[in-house]
Amino acid sequence: MHRNIERCVRDTRGRTTPQLSELLKCLRQEADKLKHDKEALLIDPTYKVSSQRKLKDIAKDKRILAVLQNNQNPAVVHLQGIDFLKAIRAAKKYI
Repeated sequence: MHRNIERCVRDTRGRTTPQLSELLKCLRQEADKLKHDKEALLIDPTYKVSSQRKLKDIAKDKRILAVLQNNQNPAVVHLQGIDFLKAIRAAKKYI
């Protein structure tokens, strides 16, 4: 994200310091891109960015994909035997 802020600092149109509103605008744009990438990766794990995006964004998408793939849900363990009967008994108390 700091590279995006550096771009805002360069584009200050001759002013010596960037305005806070410009920095916030850049941060919002970066957050929107990240949100879009995350949603696209959740829908399609083979999602690839368009050619308009920079190489740093492609690397960021690879990191997001790696994190999403490592975030696996634990296997559901079904109750059996005595534990199952205890769960039914406890549930009947509240019916």
